[in-house]
Amino acid sequence: MNHFTRDLLEALPSPEKTKEIVREHLEEAMNAMLKNELDAVLGYQKYQRGQREGNSRNGSYERTYDTEYGEVNLNVPRDRKNEFEPQLFSPYQRRSDWLESMIIELYQKGSTTSEIAEIIEKLYGHYYSKETISNITEATQVLVDQFKSRPLKKRYSILYIDATFTKIRRRNVASEAVYLVLGIDEEGKREILSYLILPEESSLCWNDLFTDIKKRGVEQVLLGVMDGLIGLDDAFLSHFPKADVQRCTIHFMRNIAHRVRVTDRAAILRDLSDWFKSTTHEEIDEKRQNIILRWVKDYPKLMKDYMVRPHLFTFIKYPSSIWGSIKTTNWIENTNKQIKRQMNKKEQFPNEQSAERFLVNQIVIHNDKLNSRIMKGFDAAYSQLQHLFDERYPTPSE
Repeated sequence: MNHFTRDLLEALPSPEKTKEIVREHLEEAMNAMLKNELDAVLGYQKYQRGQREGNSRNGSYERTYDTEYGEVNLNVPRDRKNEFEPQLFSPYQRRSDWLESMIIELYQKGSTTSEIAEIIEKLYGHYYSKETISNITEATQVLVDQFKSRPLKKRYSILYIDATFTKIRRRNVASEAVYLVLGIDEEGKREILSYLILPEESSLCWNDLFTDIKKRGVEQVLLGVMDGLIGLDDAFLSHFPKADVQRCTIHFMRNIAHRVRVTDRAAILRDLSDWFKSTTHEEIDEKRQNIILRWVKDYPKLMKDYMVRPHLFTFIKYPSSIWGSIKTTNWIENTNKQIKRQMNKKEQFPNEQSAERFLVNQIVIHNDKLNSRIMKGFDAAYSQLQHLFDERYPTPSE
């Protein structure tokens, strides 16, 4: 039984003592490795005559190095020609990669920089400032660049389009729009394709996002599902003119509910819900007229303005197995809620870059989780959707 094994067995009843034993022996091993590295560079061991004339040992300098088991004290040897560079760690490195990896993972899970600093101090007895933690999390910028430049698929059956909001500090703190496009590919797999962070939501800004996904490969889209933001449907169709638009039926019903008396809401919402269960154009027209006749006396302007809104029943052109998925923006709204729940843990972001890094981390986690799943009904709709693609985007004859 060697010295390390004996010490470890004696310390096992005490986790803190065990950790300290590992730290001490790690410190001893790392210092021995540094000496052996210098021996290899010089070509001879200490106290032996040098075989490389003109170069020799030149003392050492002390440095600390943070490891998973605590801080170790190293004596880093030097040579007179300054040719020796330790392979055990890179120049100026003060921590092993485990800490960076843990900090980034905690950050990706939604922990704030203050929470991460507190966790590290409690676990390992070292204090790291919020600034230090932020510097480490900046390594995630590589992930941002990769996400923003990655190529996208040519075909997407559905694009869900929606925005959420988060607080960002510029000169002061304010809520800003986070634009997201979630795509469903030919097989029914979903992923967030792209995003934008801008001070407010407008159809003009959506143009930038549509331009981005087209530039990265999206050419053929069947349907865009969106809310009633003025000009959004026109912006979408200007980029994908062969696509259809489906307005979110839930948003439509909410807008109506806010424009009637509280005592009438339940009844009118029942009528609208039944209307959206229509399966033919004839049934749609009949139920529309019934709703108008019932409510036009009390709400004439509402019936005139809202009951003729376009793009409410586009879904009936598509396979019935996916109607439940394409009538509303629920899919992307649920995604937004999950991402916003994590972003709200930050209370506010110090700048746009910080918000962007955090957002992309959440998007990547979300995509990894969902990209292997087929959305309900899309496997049954595959053949019909392919037929729609072929109709709208025929292969040019040779």
